[in-house]
Amino acid sequence: MKLEDLKFQPPMILLAGDYGSGKTAFSLTVGSRGYIIDVDNGLRTGMTLKDKFSEARRQVEVKPCWEEKTERAVAWGKVKETLKTVVQLVRAGKFDYDVLILDCFTTLCDLCMRQMLQSSGILGKNPQIQHWGLMNMELMNVLWSLKSLDITVVMLAHTRNLETDSGMKACLAIPGKALPPLIPPFFDEVWRIQSRRASQGKFIRTLQTMSSPEFSAKTRFNVEDKTLVDDGLPEILKRMGFPLNKDKEDVNVVKDVEVVSENQVTLKKEK
Repeated sequence: MKLEDLKFQPPMILLAGDYGSGKTAFSLTVGSRGYIIDVDNGLRTGMTLKDKFSEARRQVEVKPCWEEKTERAVAWGKVKETLKTVVQLVRAGKFDYDVLILDCFTTLCDLCMRQMLQSSGILGKNPQIQHWGLMNMELMNVLWSLKSLDITVVMLAHTRNLETDSGMKACLAIPGKALPPLIPPFFDEVWRIQSRRASQGKFIRTLQTMSSPEFSAKTRFNVEDKTLVDDGLPEILKRMGFPLNKDKEDVNVVKDVEVVSENQVTLKKEK
């Protein structure tokens, strides 16, 4: 087989940025072709932001997996069960969406650690070295599962500024020392949303896709640096060679999913 004959999987995208930079709003522009696992309970902007993508955002399918009670740690279990189901559906060709979004990896780490601490009977106390190792292993397993999927995956992550010998650098807001360097290699694309003030007090938001001293970005699909966020994710994916499937006129939307066994999936659909 020659290189030109290879068929590439849809991209794994790590979308990073400061709190409130517009990561979620940008990812939701995929509209009805997107399925988001929300661990932050932070989709209010998707409902209230008024722009050309307002209607599209309202059409994204949402799976809430946030922690509802602080005295318990059950959200991580919800996330794992949801991902297990998504993996089964994608492999069976029954997943009715083009883009899987996880919002966000920063909180995902916290939920995973809470589960580790609860299992040890010390929820609310400081983690020990074995808990960090277990958390890293769990998160690596999740990333390997996502990497196997033949759909576009968008992982959102917060950033924090750290002072280095060469100046301030925006790094992923992920706990621990061993984990942060392990995350970017899983992704084809590592982008950061940046904002700058334009005329009349307006802000222009762009995607940093090329690495710089301030942030280690990358693009394997040659997404142009400083691409306008206002272009929307569907348009950018189209330029990358992965247009959303909007040709299905009579697609049934998955409203609930029940995993019956490892090899059988029952779908409850509503037209």
